[in-house]
Amino acid sequence: TLQVRHYTTSSTSKLSSNVILDLYKDANGDIWIGTMAGGLNLWNHQTNQFTIYQKSAGNSISDNIVRTIYEPKPGYICLGTEKGLNIFDRKNNRFTVYQNKNNDPFSINDDAVYNVFKDKEGGIWVGTYFGGLNYYHEGSSGFEFYYPSGVRNSLSGNAVSAFLETKPGQMWIGTEDGGLNFFNSADKTFKKFPFSAGQDSLSYHNIHALYKSKSGNIWIGMYTGGLNILNPATGKIKRYKSDPNNANTLSDNSVYSIEEDRQGRIWVSTISGLNLYDEKNDRFIRIKGKNLEKSCIYQVYQDTDNIIWIATYDNGLIRMDPNNQLTQYAYSKNPGAISSNKVICILDDGEGNLWLGTDGSGLNVLNKKTGKFKSYDDENWIKSAVIYGIVKDNFGKMWFSTNNGVFEFDPKTKAKKSFGKWDNLQSQQYNYKAYYKDSSGKLYFGGINGFNAFYPNQVQSSTATPKVSFTNFQLFNKDLDLNDENSPLKRSINYTDEVVLNHNQSVLSIEYASLSFIAPNKLQYAFKMEGFDKGWNNVGSQRKATYTNLPAGEYSFQVKVIDDLGADTGKISSIKITILPPFYKTIPAYIFYFLILISGAFCLRRYVYAKARKRNEIKLERLKNKNEQDFYKQKIEFFTAMAHEIRTPLSLIIAPLERLLSRKEKDAESLSQLQVMEENSDRLLTLVNQLLDFRRIESDIFEIHPEPIELIYLINSIRDRFAPIATKRELAFSVHSHFKTLEVNADPEALMKILSNLLINAFKFAREKLEIKVNDLYTSENGVQMISMSVEDDGIGIPKAQLDSIFKKFFKVSTAEHQYTNLGGTGIGLALAKSLTEKHGGRLEVQSSEGVKTTFTVLIPFIQNKISITDDLDTLNDDREGKQTVLVVEDDPSLLDFLVKSFIAEGYHTLKAKNGKEGLKQLDNHQVDLVISDVMMPVMDGIELCKIIKNDIDYSHLPVVLLTAKTNTDAEIQGLESGADAYISKPFKWKQLSLVIKNLLELQSNLRQRFAQSPLEGTEILISGNRDKKFLEKITQIIEARISDPQLSVEDLGREVGLSRSSLYKKIKAKTGHVPNEFVRLIRLKTAAKLLVEQEYTISEIGYMVGFNSHSYFSKCFFTQFELTPTEFAEKYKRDIPVD
Repeated sequence: TLQVRHYTTSSTSKLSSNVILDLYKDANGDIWIGTMAGGLNLWNHQTNQFTIYQKSAGNSISDNIVRTIYEPKPGYICLGTEKGLNIFDRKNNRFTVYQNKNNDPFSINDDAVYNVFKDKEGGIWVGTYFGGLNYYHEGSSGFEFYYPSGVRNSLSGNAVSAFLETKPGQMWIGTEDGGLNFFNSADKTFKKFPFSAGQDSLSYHNIHALYKSKSGNIWIGMYTGGLNILNPATGKIKRYKSDPNNANTLSDNSVYSIEEDRQGRIWVSTISGLNLYDEKNDRFIRIKGKNLEKSCIYQVYQDTDNIIWIATYDNGLIRMDPNNQLTQYAYSKNPGAISSNKVICILDDGEGNLWLGTDGSGLNVLNKKTGKFKSYDDENWIKSAVIYGIVKDNFGKMWFSTNNGVFEFDPKTKAKKSFGKWDNLQSQQYNYKAYYKDSSGKLYFGGINGFNAFYPNQVQSSTATPKVSFTNFQLFNKDLDLNDENSPLKRSINYTDEVVLNHNQSVLSIEYASLSFIAPNKLQYAFKMEGFDKGWNNVGSQRKATYTNLPAGEYSFQVKVIDDLGADTGKISSIKITILPPFYKTIPAYIFYFLILISGAFCLRRYVYAKARKRNEIKLERLKNKNEQDFYKQKIEFFTAMAHEIRTPLSLIIAPLERLLSRKEKDAESLSQLQVMEENSDRLLTLVNQLLDFRRIESDIFEIHPEPIELIYLINSIRDRFAPIATKRELAFSVHSHFKTLEVNADPEALMKILSNLLINAFKFAREKLEIKVNDLYTSENGVQMISMSVEDDGIGIPKAQLDSIFKKFFKVSTAEHQYTNLGGTGIGLALAKSLTEKHGGRLEVQSSEGVKTTFTVLIPFIQNKISITDDLDTLNDDREGKQTVLVVEDDPSLLDFLVKSFIAEGYHTLKAKNGKEGLKQLDNHQVDLVISDVMMPVMDGIELCKIIKNDIDYSHLPVVLLTAKTNTDAEIQGLESGADAYISKPFKWKQLSLVIKNLLELQSNLRQRFAQSPLEGTEILISGNRDKKFLEKITQIIEARISDPQLSVEDLGREVGLSRSSLYKKIKAKTGHVPNEFVRLIRLKTAAKLLVEQEYTISEIGYMVGFNSHSYFSKCFFTQFELTPTEFAEKYKRDIPVD
């Protein structure tokens, strides 16, 4: 039967408390009881007695509340209390307490311990109430780690920079932030110097170098603190400082290294020079050469051949032979050169090689025999740009402290190992030249968080190598539901040997992990999909592999653990993946495909025969169409060629015809016949031009050139051109517009041809009236605004059945009435109008009611003219400095406004007048450079205005451009006879007008410049009219007649030619570009140039002959005008030159 025994605080075997928190049976079979406030109870199963452990003075448990008990190994009991973790050593009956220390990052993070657990790798997990989870692994990597924990007898500084062993087990540790420490390696305790009040203090706490002299004194090199020599017995310090005025002192107060060579010489290295200690005279000798006196020295090293090697931080490597001769090895791009000038540490391996650690370029090895360097900065095994220290251990292996942990290298076997933070290192980052090997072979490396000490033969990597487990399987980045009957996964992926997927499940992800917590950050992975990948994919710490669009087939996904150097460290885990093909790639599908293929071949054979028959029919049809197209092309080419051929004889008809019409002696009958000839020759010329335009459009040569135009004015100009036809046929011809003015950007030539062809067509069929309409703006379906213009006639209309064909080339309406009315039609006009409209980005539409009316509507994109900012243009026009002045005379307000704005925008100063009479007033009141005038105007027309200007001595020099809607040759001849410099028909292109104006003004300017700068050029090149020629000849004759008179004045010239001083000034300035006085001096200098060419007089004589009182002033004026001195000019023209 079951017997139950009771144990309480009142029983014979007493418990310390009735509130039990935990029970645990150890390896001996004894029971450990944790209580609420009674401490720890141990029940011995052999004696049936309790042993109570409670908090007391001396070595005892830290608290009486014991929440958890665990025995990680026999004889050691872990106890979780409210005041830390207790480890009870049962053999020695001793408690060790681990509690939170604020300054110690490696202490337990909370004192309230609630659970302790040991995993299968031997790691101890400690759960706390406030601090979360703590992990500790008992297996040592061999690295001792010492850091400033903030408690007594701990290290005083973080940045450890120097080591020195004075006796076995006694080390001096130098830090950059905590001064000097004495370290007892036996009991692991530290003492900070000074140890007592009677000892001297160091000059500074930032220590970089330690050295023990033969007398037992400790030399201490400090940053900015100079050199201190400590007598350990007395605690007294002798100090050495740099004195810039004393060459026998240290070269700098920052001492980085102190070494003694085999000859007993002591070398003191500073950040600015190398010093040799003269013990006899207690002074320092500064070493010079190879820029050593300015170099930062990190180490002086004597190799096995007694050669001194000097590591500098900015000057490369310096070699000093026994005769003190210096050789420098500096960085260059040449092969075999050192890879960096920043050398930190040196080691001779005894095999003829010098190992060098650099800052920024990793490891370099110098072959002392060849003098060549080998760089290891790109080697995979030493992934560090900075090598802080190199030590060779007693077993021949090389150890490197770097900015990426510690590396071990065996030169014999080439084996490599790396150690990082998870191997109990102080950090990945170590310190400059902070390394040491003591008398026992123990190595020391200092870093930024303390230092590590270890025996090389006891070091082992802390990386565990458990098998990789599969943790998840995803399709299209989504986890699978194991309970889903359609899921390809029926149990956990880690317990599945094969996964079978459909063809549409080929995007898969596999997650994996090596379940080790000893050093998880050191674990790296490599995987491959056998059957798909060609090799292993090294993915670092990534724990997920994704494959997209894997083809159907059988694969094996394999994954393994590698170390940080890429070597395999564990077994390969694998899982089979099978992707089924789609139905159309299965065997039944291929049988089906074969049957289909046989059937298809049969059908194809029948189809090919039918296709061949159809192809032959199509070829015949295409041949027929090609023949028609070739015929059409030949017809067009024939018409075009004939048009070109007709133009020359047509010109020979029109020109003589014009001469006959211009004669006065001809009777009425001859005149009538000549006019009929002229009318039909003009019609023939129009037809020829239409044919050429049509050919240009078909050849895609015709281009649209939009420019600013005033549309209403353009349409009125076209109306004026066709008004005589309307009058002759007694038709009511009018223009109706929704706009008074409409400024747009369009091609005026194209618009004129479009509307002209529509009007020619309308005049053929109109009975009583014909109308041009400018409609309101039209918005197309795609939201584009368009200009809408209509030509409407009340003619016989177009049959509805033929409306779609009227825009075809050479098409004419076939009814009898149309044939009679359109006897002279060619079928080109409407086709040309439509093609031009489409070239303009628009469309041409037609609406017609037979016997009532026909309306053609032109729609082109509305692009508004941007010259419309009146205020700004007015401001620009007010500023006339440096601008040429243009006078615009035009009776049409809209055209006048458009021209004025356009010229202002082009940079001209613009004046305006509404008729010729107002234009003359503007000429009287302002200085003008050019006149633009309409021909047909009230009060005074443009022809009369031009005649007055050209016959008035004050204005005859001005260029005049006439604008007119009259396009016949007689009108143009009349305008040119009146003296106009250019005659432009309306409607005109703005670009054409602008270039004509620009060219006229530039021609005048160029002629003036040529006249002024050419010594032998006469005034005839400035002449554009007979009156101007006579005027300038007379002025020149007057000046030449009194050429030697220096008193010749402007008033004298005015009296001679009958002009006032202001009129003379304006006339000469406008024609020559010079004021009268300048013009007189220029004529004198040109006369002097002619005399110099004749070479009959001296330069002084010529100067006085042409009216200069001073020889020097004459030479100065001559050089200023012609950029040659009189002497240089005479030399240049020594050869006979004919002179006018």
